[in-house]
Amino acid sequence: CEKVGTPKILRMDQGGEFTGLKIKQLLDNYNIIDEYTSTGESNQNALTERVWNWLGNATRSIIKEAQLPSAYWTYAVKHAVHLYNRSVHPMLDGKTPLEVLKGRPHEDLRRIHTFGCVGYVHIDANKRDNKLGDRGLPAIYLGESESPMGHIMMYPRFDRPHYEGEIVITRNVIFHEKERIDSLKERVREESDIEDNSSTEESENKSIDTTTQDSIDPITREEKNLT
Repeated sequence: CEKVGTPKILRMDQGGEFTGLKIKQLLDNYNIIDEYTSTGESNQNALTERVWNWLGNATRSIIKEAQLPSAYWTYAVKHAVHLYNRSVHPMLDGKTPLEVLKGRPHEDLRRIHTFGCVGYVHIDANKRDNKLGDRGLPAIYLGESESPMGHIMMYPRFDRPHYEGEIVITRNVIFHEKERIDSLKERVREESDIEDNSSTEESENKSIDTTTQDSIDPITREEKNLT
């Protein structure tokens, strides 16, 4: 309340989380008037209901577009709110909620990236395998972090049901906005197939070498057995 000002009225439904003693004490401490809508009359709080409806639809679309499991819905909701607060609204005279709230122009929209896209996270020199090691590793973008500031990136594990992997927050990312997790998964599968084929060829070559040696040197083998 101290950062953004104190609201005068808080309108809520009659859910238990809004009618308890703790919230009443909180409202009294800040001299906020509590208003409650009638049971089953969500239209009495129409603006809030429309915002919630927009966030629900946006979250669903974001998850589908990102080709991610619904387990990532919390990240998708936060990203939807991030977009909402940086979008202009007719009721705010063409300003964004953040612009009205903070009293200054909105931030550079070029910092907004596509949820679920692939980004290559920079790897510090002291963390690489060697001088020829990768300078960046592919990860999935899951939104923005305010504390600490940076991009939320996840290194997917395709051997797990929901691809859960290590999550890092960093600002050193090169984004590929049109690339999604499915294309990354396909690339990893192809690289794995190449490695498997290489291992198979090496095993076959070793087997051929052994067979060849046995076939061209039978006398030597018999002499060794006799001695």
